[in-house]
Amino acid sequence: MKQWTIDTTFVGLRADIFISQHSDYSRSKVNEMIKSECIMVNHNSIKANYKLHLNDLIELQDYVEKAHDLAPVEMKLDIVYEDDYLIIVNKPSGLVVHPSKGNRDQSLLQGLIYYYQNTSFKPGIVHRLDKQTSGLLIVAKDMMTHRLLASAIENKEVQRYYRALVKGDFTENSCWVRHKISESSKLKQMVLDPENGKEAVTEVLKIASNQSYSLLEYHLFTGRKHQIRIHSQSLGFPILNDPVYALESFDPDYGQFLCAFKLMFTHPRTHENLEFTIPLPEEFAQYLQL
Repeated sequence: MKQWTIDTTFVGLRADIFISQHSDYSRSKVNEMIKSECIMVNHNSIKANYKLHLNDLIELQDYVEKAHDLAPVEMKLDIVYEDDYLIIVNKPSGLVVHPSKGNRDQSLLQGLIYYYQNTSFKPGIVHRLDKQTSGLLIVAKDMMTHRLLASAIENKEVQRYYRALVKGDFTENSCWVRHKISESSKLKQMVLDPENGKEAVTEVLKIASNQSYSLLEYHLFTGRKHQIRIHSQSLGFPILNDPVYALESFDPDYGQFLCAFKLMFTHPRTHENLEFTIPLPEEFAQYLQL
């Protein structure tokens, strides 16, 4: 369970906005959790539009998607690893993780429900990737494993690495980005917010480059929404094909060129040190010889 006590910075902010900014859940998922009373304020149920008050205590219970409420959908899953407690899935660009407005009939979770429909496993996705981002996701098979993995992510015990293509020659070999960010309800995107934003720290490494494009690697030290995308933009190098933070699209047949290519963590049940790495999607090669 996660808890937050509201200080003066967030007084008057809607509860659903606050929680989506401070967790791995989208606004739509937070609203679903509020309706299911998985989110309480001062030990009472609330509505999504509840405005926060000073010293409010927000409690977010452990939550696994209600699989029985979703229709299973047959799809080809790229399963990188599987044991009795968890699986690692390589999500393709263009597929949403959870059903959402405009994407209610085709989600990774529904594919997992189909995959496990004749078993006792109840898949629960532990973290998220944007629709247009490809790469590795951890999925728990039971509530206890989900709880342990969620705690590991919160405690920064899961190392997540991303690679992306950007336009231009990135001249630095490495740098750190420490811009605070927050979600703008007006713009409906994340913005740099040095006064009221939440701390966001990203390490950026140059892997390869030519005169036209660069391949960058990002290591997250915090897990804010759209953190890599807005931090990359703040450097003057937005991710190729980013529909929000880039000014132009280069490839209408592919999503944004961002891939969660590497995961490192300790197995919550067996305590084995695990490391998974996948090759970048083949679409990357047309812009840069990797």
